[in-house]
Amino acid sequence: MNLRKVLGLRIVSIFVLSLVLNGCVNNSSSNQSSSGCPKVDLTQITAAPDSDVFFEQAAKLVQEKSQAFIGLSEANAELCAAQNNLGFRVGSRDGEFFALTMDYIPTRVTVDVENNLVVKIQAG
Repeated sequence: MNLRKVLGLRIVSIFVLSLVLNGCVNNSSSNQSSSGCPKVDLTQITAAPDSDVFFEQAAKLVQEKSQAFIGLSEANAELCAAQNNLGFRVGSRDGEFFALTMDYIPTRVTVDVENNLVVKIQAG
């Protein structure tokens, strides 16, 4: 397993552990948090947290659920990401592209913003 995957798996494992320790696990079947943000619940993944399968499933889940951030203001999207313990960064704003690291973290979202609204989102 390459170093990138090992680091990614450790980050995901720490994320899951923080959910448990902070009491963020909600047994509700709702797909929205109380603030109206889409809920990204990695506890529904059944694969072992240190496996490649978990890494792939986490990335897919974050990508699917975070699509609901599209249309939110940049500030609200960042707040929703924080409420879901997701990393957040802006890839471009009003046509200006920013330098980004090449590391892949499945629990991070990168957004493109136009006129203060999120128009595109990518997990990792």
